[in-house]
Amino acid sequence: MKSILKTIDETRRLDYNEMFNSAKNLKIRHKLVPELRSALALYFPASNKQLPKWLGCLHKSLRFHQRLMNRRKADENKHRVHSNNRVYDVSNDL
Repeated sequence: MKSILKTIDETRRLDYNEMFNSAKNLKIRHKLVPELRSALALYFPASNKQLPKWLGCLHKSLRFHQRLMNRRKADENKHRVHSNNRVYDVSNDL
């Protein structure tokens, strides 16, 4: 689904500066969901309830990362947002 969303033009992309249920994003979602459903029909028969949930998860993740980038707390290649994760601790002990 991410690859399909990358091919969509700028006018039909969700605005990550606004909340998922904002008026602007609702208008975009009403146009986007049928298009995504037809694009995914060959691979996966998604229902009308599943697509908004998937879009919501993607929106939440991208919005969170964009906010971290704006605050300069995340690096550009999207690796390791938190420095206290377990992998980081284990790699220092070795």
